[in-house]
Amino acid sequence: MRNLSTLFVAFLAGCSCSPQTLVPPEPVLEPWDLSYLVDLDPSAVTDSELDAAATAAREHYIDRCQSLGVIYSPRRSAPGVVVPDQFGTGGDSALFTGYALAGFSLQYHDSLDPVTLQRAKEALGAVWWLTHAAGPGVIARQVFPLSTKEKWSYPTSSGWQKRIASGFVDESPTLTAPNGMSYPAGAYYTRATKDQLTGLLFGLANAWAYLPSERPMIASIVHDLREQLTKHNWKIRDQHGKNDTSADTVSGHLRLQFAALYRHTVSVSSSDPNRIKKALDDYIDRLVPSLGDLFNKFTNYQQYYAHNLRAARAFTVWLLEPDPEIKQKIANYYLNNVWKHVKHHQNAFFASITYAMGDPAVRSIAIDALKSLSLRPDRAWGSPYAGQTYGPQVGDVVKGCDKLWVLAPHLRKKTNYWTWTKAPWDVGSGIDKNGTQDNIRLDLFLPYALVKAFD
Repeated sequence: MRNLSTLFVAFLAGCSCSPQTLVPPEPVLEPWDLSYLVDLDPSAVTDSELDAAATAAREHYIDRCQSLGVIYSPRRSAPGVVVPDQFGTGGDSALFTGYALAGFSLQYHDSLDPVTLQRAKEALGAVWWLTHAAGPGVIARQVFPLSTKEKWSYPTSSGWQKRIASGFVDESPTLTAPNGMSYPAGAYYTRATKDQLTGLLFGLANAWAYLPSERPMIASIVHDLREQLTKHNWKIRDQHGKNDTSADTVSGHLRLQFAALYRHTVSVSSSDPNRIKKALDDYIDRLVPSLGDLFNKFTNYQQYYAHNLRAARAFTVWLLEPDPEIKQKIANYYLNNVWKHVKHHQNAFFASITYAMGDPAVRSIAIDALKSLSLRPDRAWGSPYAGQTYGPQVGDVVKGCDKLWVLAPHLRKKTNYWTWTKAPWDVGSGIDKNGTQDNIRLDLFLPYALVKAFD
């Protein structure tokens, strides 16, 4: 033990807490030149400009980043194509369709705008499709219409051929949701994980809270999810009872997240008192930090996305909890096991959740981060610092000085879905000089809607 302690101290001593120097790119006369971003001042963005940017982000999402409510990364078949004419393969469509549902539900709560309500209903319908295309309660990572399959390069691309060979791709007939919405014959990909369920529950919880007219539909979805999960002993499985990922067990705080929503929906979907009692027992028993929470600090070094899953689960439980004392207990868990490790990261998603849970001082952190992100162009070229070596070592994280590496959000790497899942010092490996993708902009729209809903 003494030798291990000596090695650990020596290891920490080798960490200087001194960030590498980033070299500003030389300006070039090319469309992908992002050197101008380095000189922009996020604090110069006014509140009205941020509001306009959030509106534009929402419309960008509607126009380019979804199909029948299911989220997809927009792609271009050639650099000269102005408006994306293809979609990515949607590996996390279920997760972030849930986030989109949350965004529209929150915005409707703030605005009571009928157009926003319709968009929220479309996102809810997409969640139903994602959880029913392969069978009631079976989670598909993505689903799209067969009539426009060319947009997804289905089934000819190598990526699709690999998925098909894995046995987790199939096609579904025309389906009708409980609210009367109709969905065309489609192709879907299962092999779902805990991440996908987390996002779906996050969206359904916000919809339950802010779309009371849609509660029967939400209850139907949750009921079918529970039937499928209990059938397989709380493991995520496809319609054949199969999966090939280790991230498929619904336990711990994910099980708590599910129970927090189920306890509300069960009175609509079932009158069985034993089910209600089981949901409540699950709910209370899991209101404690896990042993793994002791190591959450190390998430700043790798697997940063795990903070997002913890935040989404905690917010779901907090949002749906009627007891003020337990509600505060949940908030304390989030503050001590997530926010404590990321409060210096200019992360608008985490800050907006902290603000919603009752800390008014954090509002400015969320807004400043969103002002920065609003400076990023729609086209996903990359970070102006892309390709440079940058970021703390594990010893710097242990010392708590990783905050010295944090970059403004508009200077970080491009992402397929969500800036806030990436470490705040990640600049990426290179610039996409073809600009094949667009930024989805849900990462601007959703945290802004969350802040406004709790103002």
